[in-house]
Amino acid sequence: MKKLIINIFLTCCILCMLVDISSGISSQYLGIKGANFLKIGLSPRAEGMGGSYVSYGEADLNAINYNPAGLTGIKFTTLQFSTLDWIDNVSINHLAFATPSETLAGVLSSSVTFLYVSPVIHYNDWGENIGTMPFYNIALTAGYAKSFSRIQTGVNIKFLYQKIADNNNSGLAFDIGGIYKFSPFSINLINKFRLIMRDLNFGIALKNVGSKAGADDLPTSLEFGYSFRVIKNLHFALTMVKPVYYWESFTDSDYKVNLGMEYLFQKFFFIRTGYKANYDIPNNFSMGFGIQTKFSKGLIMVDYSYAAYTYLEKTNRLSITLKLKDLFFWRKTKTVKKEKSENNEK
Repeated sequence: MKKLIINIFLTCCILCMLVDISSGISSQYLGIKGANFLKIGLSPRAEGMGGSYVSYGEADLNAINYNPAGLTGIKFTTLQFSTLDWIDNVSINHLAFATPSETLAGVLSSSVTFLYVSPVIHYNDWGENIGTMPFYNIALTAGYAKSFSRIQTGVNIKFLYQKIADNNNSGLAFDIGGIYKFSPFSINLINKFRLIMRDLNFGIALKNVGSKAGADDLPTSLEFGYSFRVIKNLHFALTMVKPVYYWESFTDSDYKVNLGMEYLFQKFFFIRTGYKANYDIPNNFSMGFGIQTKFSKGLIMVDYSYAAYTYLEKTNRLSITLKLKDLFFWRKTKTVKKEKSENNEK
């Protein structure tokens, strides 16, 4: 166990060094103007926990934008629609889908994200109002996740499209991630009190790596962290984010810290809270709740989160998730031929 933890720690250090080195030879405009909407958290569940979701390997469709390895283990076809009331008249809608594939021995996923800005007034060179101009971004994602014993892996491929007035940009990107699940173990504390660590996961994801969106590079980042449960139904999560953003004199390569907590009450009601530290916008406090209930064909979940940003508007996220037990795609089925008896009555 100690050797494994040391190896994981050293791996993180090496990856961070590689990101630092790559930043020195990349464009000075890296990650500032190209597809910035990829940095916005879309999931109410994850953002209610402060965005600390990279290690949350709970077979959850919310992981599609945080770590594709978290999709591993999904047993039923799952659909999700989420909407985000973002700042400055910006709205983001997200539709996601995942289904297990027995043929490919993994989970297939896809999603579409649509960012829309309410009509923007268009001025000419003389400051005259000449109407409105369109402003929207689209991301189409396809992914695959597979587990190998205690290791979960996943990858996303994204097609990006941006339109501002008469300017169109497009590009390709990918995410790759992994989650390692530790065996439960206990820690002896004072007075013979024993702390039992359950569902301890280590997750790591490299996100938004790929071609430029037009003339701009993508907001590449490395995320890694742990999640664990110390008492029944109470989860804690810690995520470190290593971004690399350069734009002339502006630099953002400091580590960010995301903290999150989730409690499940009576197997149907979730309470969540989170905090983001060392971000450009301070006091990134968030909270949220969720409700889940079973029905004859599966399970339905409704999640909501609220986030407060200093100097900016408050944001609200809402999602509806359906898990359908009787709906399967790419499933191996054995066809059995049955002889039909003829009806003697004419």
